[in-house]
Parts: sequence; C-alpha cells; structure tokens
Amino acid sequence: MDTNSAILASMLIPAMAAISNVVLRDRPNLRDGVTLAAAVATFLCVLNILSNVGNATTEPMVLFTVMPGLDPGV
Repeated sequence: MDTNSAILASMLIPAMAAISNVVLRDRPNLRDGVTLAAAVATFLCVLNILSNVGNATTEPMVLFTVMPGLDPGV
C-alpha cells in the first residue's frame, strides 16, 4: 500500500469503527471484536507508513487540480 493510501486508511478505519460501535451497541462481544480489529488494522497502517517513509519526506497528496500542472497548496 502506498503512503497516501495508508494515511487515508489510518484516518478512515477509526471513523468506521466509531460508527460500528453505535450500530453494534446491543452486541457487546461483537462490538469489542470490531474495535480490536480496527485498532490492529490502524496500527498496521501506521507501521506501513513508517516503513515507507521513515525519516524521509513524502510527496504531498493533491485532492484536485485547478489547471494541468497547477496544484492548489503547492
């Protein structure tokens, strides 16, 4: 997984876990299992980011392009 995808996943996984906690509020064992799985998946994403980047710098993530060759915020 590339670094930008891992960063995005490391933010989305806890958000989805929070939503699943609300959905599974009446099933405590399943809720806790999903929470543990999300924590492990987030940790693995962070380790992936660490292994890809280390102490180096990464390319900025561009969400949209204003004109070809002109990226906002660069």
